[in-house]
Amino acid sequence: MRQNEDALDRRAARQRQLEGARTELAKSFLAVSVGVYLIQSGYWIPGFLCLGAGLYSLAPDYVKQFNPWSQRREVDDDQE
Repeated sequence: MRQNEDALDRRAARQRQLEGARTELAKSFLAVSVGVYLIQSGYWIPGFLCLGAGLYSLAPDYVKQFNPWSQRREVDDDQE
């Protein structure tokens, strides 16, 4: 009986993780879509803000490499 409950708990945890990942992906694509629409409509600043937020949540490590402040810190750390 206890093994059955543990298996059900693991299945429920996996389902929650899967739903969370799908939700994050949907929010990311929504932010990118809204950003592209705003840029095409002439609202540059809010459009790029939405676009950046959507891209950051899709690929944070890829976006972080283009951050000018983090590159300066890495150079400073190497010099010390």
